[in-house]
Amino acid sequence: MEKQTLRKIRWFWPWQDQEQERWLREMSLAGWHLVSLGFATYTFTHGEPLDYVYRLDCRAESRKAQEEYLQFFRDAGWEYLGKQGSWHCFRQLRGAGDLPEIYTDAESKLQKYRRLLFSLLTPSPLSMVVFLAAMKKYPGRHPQWFVIMYVSIFVVWTLYAVVAAVKVLMRMNELKQIKPV
Repeated sequence: MEKQTLRKIRWFWPWQDQEQERWLREMSLAGWHLVSLGFATYTFTHGEPLDYVYRLDCRAESRKAQEEYLQFFRDAGWEYLGKQGSWHCFRQLRGAGDLPEIYTDAESKLQKYRRLLFSLLTPSPLSMVVFLAAMKKYPGRHPQWFVIMYVSIFVVWTLYAVVAAVKVLMRMNELKQIKPV
């Protein structure tokens, strides 16, 4: 008998990593286990309900560094499921006790959000520098609609990056408030 599959399209903002982890766990508890993920798409297979705990980590690395990174998680008992952009998805079957975490201290979690901030805020200034350089090198050769479109995209991306950065900074502030045990 062929396994039943389910494909869902669901959008999460970068600061909603905990909500995404929670949703994936709820799907697993209902018998739908994640097998692959893509841009806002998730593919599940149906099976026995299991308590898989899903964790996301934001990291962009070279291929060699990524293999070491993934091996570190495998050694710690995490199964790697793939990535969406710079977000890597891991899961582990929950045992007795607390929910497993990939980062057990606030400082490590803060590092994750610092990497996310960097990935959100870097493209906007770089794209404007490239645009301005092209405008200077080839003055008057760009149709007005192109300039308007490019500036509009830049403004929208910048607004998105600012909102995302504020949300991530709020999450980071929450982590800073946690007192170490």
